[in-house]
Amino acid sequence: MKTLGLYFFLYACGFSNVFARVKPIPLIYKNNQISLPGLDNIIPTTIYSNDLSMIREPIYMKIPRPIHRIIIDYTKQTIIKTTIKTNHYLRLIRSENILPTLLLSFTGGWIMNPSLSGLFRSSRFISASIITILVMSSSMVLNDLFDIEIDKVNNPHRPLVTGDITKKEAIMFLSTMLGLSECLNFRYLTGNLQSVTHLAIMVITLYTPVFKSKLFLKNLSCAVLISFASSFAGFAANSNQYSNKNIALLWLASRMVFFGSLSNEILLDMIDYNGDKRNGISTIPVVFGKRVAFSIVYVITDFNVLVNTMNLILMYDFKIGIIFMFLSSPLVSYLNSINNVKWCKENIYDDNTILYYVKQTVKPLLMSLLYLCAITPR
Repeated sequence: MKTLGLYFFLYACGFSNVFARVKPIPLIYKNNQISLPGLDNIIPTTIYSNDLSMIREPIYMKIPRPIHRIIIDYTKQTIIKTTIKTNHYLRLIRSENILPTLLLSFTGGWIMNPSLSGLFRSSRFISASIITILVMSSSMVLNDLFDIEIDKVNNPHRPLVTGDITKKEAIMFLSTMLGLSECLNFRYLTGNLQSVTHLAIMVITLYTPVFKSKLFLKNLSCAVLISFASSFAGFAANSNQYSNKNIALLWLASRMVFFGSLSNEILLDMIDYNGDKRNGISTIPVVFGKRVAFSIVYVITDFNVLVNTMNLILMYDFKIGIIFMFLSSPLVSYLNSINNVKWCKENIYDDNTILYYVKQTVKPLLMSLLYLCAITPR
């Protein structure tokens, strides 16, 4: 009767669902007699023993969230944050320039050492290519660090302007890239190549505070820095055995990149006209006007195509020179398309159209460089 009364008492207290879900406690467990507590002194919370694996915990006990779910959620959040931060760093170094820079290095390396196995087994060539990318990327970070106020007008979406990357993070990132380039420089390169690396780092360091305020000097320094990629990688790939024709082709490729970069830099100054004028930076568009700047670009581009075509005709034959002129002729035709648009006044050159032209120049430049690789003597 006491037992029956106890069950009625528990049922009235709301424990009926618990009894429905819990298996009964056996009197015999593992061949041992289990002594149950006296029914008179039994407490509802001690009815179910946790010592028996077959007995479930009461459903009213709070079940903690599985620890593996917490780890998974934290990992997902970390991956998302890391991906977003990485994209900001890629925007900071203008990662779209990495592939063209690698192609410049490959062009120089192939002209001086026309062998895929020889290039990819050359630690000097690989190190020179990586150093070139690191130096180019460092120049982008340095320029943004110095030009934060100017970019608020010219490029308001840059990571340092928007705050996606802080100055401290940019400086640490810059130091890492320059430190890695110097480690590769001292480890794998020798002699004059090490001096060239030091000179390139000095140029990118002085570019914004010194060269950028000087008329036309900023354009020259940028063009030299970009064109050095092919010659630097070329001499790193093979500094001992080469013919005069290989060296002539290497200088032709570097010269073409130099004049192509020089014209693009002047066009980019046309886009930055308002910000440069407000901050007192002397550029060709600011000093002489956009129309004069565009005319200079036109002359440089025509000179670049014609002189290199004549050099190839003298080095090889008329057919090879004409093919080169055909591949590089879009550089001139794109400029003609800009000039034929109905602009009547000095400052109506559309920034988006000019930027589109600058992007379009990459393809004919790269096609011309690949052609130089194809005619390289082996």
